Amino acid sequence: MRATFKTLVLVLSLFTTLPAFAVDWPNRSVLGVIGASFADCRAPVDSPLMGVGYAGCSYEALAVKLQKNRLLDALNITVQSTALGGGYSHDVPGTGWNGFLTQYNEMMARTFWFDGVPRLKYLLISIPNDCLHSVLCSQEQMLNGYIANIKQVANLAGQAGVTVIINGYPEWQDLDMNLAALVFGLNNVIDESNYNILKNLHASELSVLPGVIYITPWKDNFNTIDGLHPKEEHVNIAAKLIAKEIKKQEGM
Repeated sequence: MRATFKTLVLVLSLFTTLPAFAVDWPNRSVLGVIGASFADCRAPVDSPLMGVGYAGCSYEALAVKLQKNRLLDALNITVQSTALGGGYSHDVPGTGWNGFLTQYNEMMARTFWFDGVPRLKYLLISIPNDCLHSVLCSQEQMLNGYIANIKQVANLAGQAGVTVIINGYPEWQDLDMNLAALVFGLNNVIDESNYNILKNLHASELSVLPGVIYITPWKDNFNTIDGLHPKEEHVNIAAKLIAKEIKKQEGM
């Protein structure tokens, strides 16, 4: 018993005198991306799309273009995405489509590490499918549903010290929702009047949130591949605009 006690004392004394482990933890900040198919091609396996990626995932959506952006790499910022193709701002039970709050919580959990320091520095909130097709929305539903969901996430992220970037919508005249309806077999698509209400509410309600950076990257002769989704050249333009905005935030 006495020998065992002496051994324990010796071991404890070694732990108190040895230097702490010199662990070289990763120190890159994270730009997190949440949203739908504008942001990421992946669809959940349990969704009606049965896991099929948008355009067979041969299409590089915004998260991928940001991952490849050299400016972000030079700023020591990596990109993580929890966005889901076909998704909405709210959870759709039984489909695997996580809403923005669930996507954000997953992002926060993913970007913590064993040292307890959060890596998430920026959060990009992209466009979901709410109100665009399938289920059309009244102005009240836009405000109390979709817009409220984004506000909730933006406020939570801001309280956590994360800088929130929200991107706006393309112009109506640059879209062809009737073509999108044909391509995707949609029974209902938003009309011009309601689209502009949605677009303007999104801008007026979210651009004034404290600490939020609101940008409109879908411009400069915007063209689509199917009436709704941007051609890759425009996705690349959007990624560059977002990266330049982050560079300004970094004071560079």
